[in-house]
Amino acid sequence: MGPSSTSEAKAYFGRMIFISILYTLSVIGVNLLDAAQDLSQPVRIGLSILPVIPAFFMLLAILAFVRSWDEVQQRILTEGALIGSALVGFGTFTYGWMQGAIDLPPIHASFILPMLILATWLSSVVIKRRYV
Repeated sequence: MGPSSTSEAKAYFGRMIFISILYTLSVIGVNLLDAAQDLSQPVRIGLSILPVIPAFFMLLAILAFVRSWDEVQQRILTEGALIGSALVGFGTFTYGWMQGAIDLPPIHASFILPMLILATWLSSVVIKRRYV
């Protein structure tokens, strides 16, 4: 999968690097601030969702980049997202039921989005082989 032009790819990667830096700084800053201060619960809640803001802008950057692709590339990603979502959905669903039956550690909810991204990417790599 790739962009329809090199300039679109360069712009995307530039945006993603900038947003990734903001995300990393927000995660580090929130954790340092929370550990160093005795903050009230409303402040802690507000701080805890601060890293979501750059993550949302990552989503917008990805969406703009994908819109620059041709129909085949978009179809590969769409099918990969469907399969990846199903894998993560059924995997976490099954794990949840297994937690009721045996003693398994809980899965922190913040790992679900990275699992979705990884599963979508891996599925897209496999699907792309049909078109090459």
